[in-house]
Amino acid sequence: GARLTSLTGRAPRGRARSHVRLDEFCFVQNDRQIYAATLPIISKGRRTLRIASSPFGTQGLFYEIYSEVLRPYPGYTRKRTPWWEIYAFCVNVREARIEAPFMPTEERVRRYGNERMQMLYDNMLLEDFGQEFECDFVGSGDAWITFEEIKRAQDHDLVYRRARCTGKSITNALNAIDRLADDLRQGKVEPILAGGIDVGRKKDTTEIFFVGLGGNGSMPLRLMISLANMEFEFQQEIIMYAMRSLPIVRLLIDQTGLGRNLAENVVKLWQYKTAGVNFTQAGKQMWASDLKKGIQTLAVRIPMERDLAYQLHSVKRVVRGTTLTFDVEQDSKEKGHGDMFWALALAVAAAKQFVFIGDGNMLGEGIVTYW
Repeated sequence: GARLTSLTGRAPRGRARSHVRLDEFCFVQNDRQIYAATLPIISKGRRTLRIASSPFGTQGLFYEIYSEVLRPYPGYTRKRTPWWEIYAFCVNVREARIEAPFMPTEERVRRYGNERMQMLYDNMLLEDFGQEFECDFVGSGDAWITFEEIKRAQDHDLVYRRARCTGKSITNALNAIDRLADDLRQGKVEPILAGGIDVGRKKDTTEIFFVGLGGNGSMPLRLMISLANMEFEFQQEIIMYAMRSLPIVRLLIDQTGLGRNLAENVVKLWQYKTAGVNFTQAGKQMWASDLKKGIQTLAVRIPMERDLAYQLHSVKRVVRGTTLTFDVEQDSKEKGHGDMFWALALAVAAAKQFVFIGDGNMLGEGIVTYW
């Protein structure tokens, strides 16, 4: 007979002359130590080593062995098993094995995916779907939002207001708020707004973004205010003016580090409409994912602003070990540090806490999402 032994995620010892299976190897700690201890186990007799995993970025030993990107790893037979080769997901495996590899992802999902697979596709980011179901290794250095996605989301005819202020001069910001209020009265934009603020003081700018809440789930960008080297006293004055002048249902403010006092002051005055948020890794991952989904589905429309496009593109997904985080490439940090990205992401997060139920009414906070 045979004996099957399941081991913990540590380097195996004292298991000579055994077949070894390493499962989900992308996600184990100390993968190199485990691999080094495994090879002696299969050194005698006709023993085999099988390594399987879902991809997790272009890093780690599993990726190196599979892709041989750094050096050859001879002796392995490599096999990919995408969803269209699985009968539980695919309506016609025989045909899909021939045709699906040459199709764009959405086309093959619509043609060969069963109802469950199409539901999964509709609820995932394209990159995540590719990694989980199509054996794609998503590179860490890739821009989280590509220029192609940004270009599709840009609207040349979008009604929006833009202001840049420096030092103690806040007139441009107040005028932009007034013009947006006029747009609201004329019915040019949505009657309800949600906003996000990424706070800076000297090195980085403070970015104040507001999106409209459309009845069809749309969240077009309606107001962009950039504040450079401005004291918090004047930043707060602009925020207070916006809260008094515009129909804002929710405003999320970065309260990490420098922004804590500003966020606390605003929340005290508008506690039912505003909230401070901390930039934790979990929060950043959720906000970045929601923003990307909105861009991909065109729920979030943006103006043709070059600086905005560059900042949206500057944020990259970075995989460190088994942790996924987001950072800005070094040469972009002097051009805004991705502040616009996070201001828009917070505005989208604020908007997603509400949903229309008809006749301009809103369903309560945090119950339904747009997609």
